[in-house]
Amino acid sequence: LEAFDGVKGDAYVVDPKSLDKEGLFGSLDPTTLEWTDGVFTAILRGVLANHRGEAARRHWVVFDGDVDPDWAENLNSVLDDNGLLTLPSGERLAIPSNFKVFMEVDTLKHTTLATVSRCGMVWYADDTVSRAMALKHALHMLETGASSGGSGGG
Repeated sequence: LEAFDGVKGDAYVVDPKSLDKEGLFGSLDPTTLEWTDGVFTAILRGVLANHRGEAARRHWVVFDGDVDPDWAENLNSVLDDNGLLTLPSGERLAIPSNFKVFMEVDTLKHTTLATVSRCGMVWYADDTVSRAMALKHALHMLETGASSGGSGGG
């Protein structure tokens, strides 16, 4: 998109299966009642704080892994028209228009209808992009010095 409209973009790739729900969204210490942000919440807060001009950039949080209801249900209010992340602490964070959530999955086997109904779907057959095509593209990107995205690129 950057080549089309000139708006730079950042991608934050998260493997949701490598963290528990608290690691993704945050946790409230029952003794001190102190809130600690998880990975997703910390990314969102960084964009909202706009310390480095984040408001002028496009932000993509990519959940690269199976959609598990245990963590995905927490995103339902983010994905629907409310555009709010409601934390267990009671705090609500509004999702800005330049912040997008993208889920890259192999299957929707464990996904609930509530989550699926809030998402747009794009499906590619296994033979749409072959390994040879992906390798050729990656080599071209290395030869030209272009970035193919990834965290902080884009």
